[in-house]
Amino acid sequence: MANITVYVNGEARQVEPRTHLAELLDRLELPHQRVAIELNRSVVRRADWPQTAVSDGDRIRAADLPYEYNLAALTRPELAADGLFDRACETFERSFILKSLEREHWNVTATARALGMPLSTLKFKMDRLDVREAAKKLRGADGG
Repeated sequence: MANITVYVNGEARQVEPRTHLAELLDRLELPHQRVAIELNRSVVRRADWPQTAVSDGDRIRAADLPYEYNLAALTRPELAADGLFDRACETFERSFILKSLEREHWNVTATARALGMPLSTLKFKMDRLDVREAAKKLRGADGG
């Protein structure tokens, strides 16, 4: 059976069909403890990685990658042209907003106040960075 193409942080990777997320992380030599995974813009719980198979064309975002992995990616000019810096900034901003929302018990108004920004700006950023869907999932897992 022919390999399929998945995109890990924007970089095309060839993998065998029915490869699971846990296997993919092992192949990429990424430590499971320091990585959060989004599969097609949905956060996948760590407990589900061994059962979640990837499909052709899937987009996988691994956030909070080790410093060495990001440094290695910077040495590859074809990745820099693909907006690596912009993706890194978006990942940081999304994570920062999510952590701030969680700290403020998912209250958007209180989060905007704590971050010192207008509510409209926070809402704009949440829409631009697809934070709302991730927040819903995290809030649900939180029991809130």
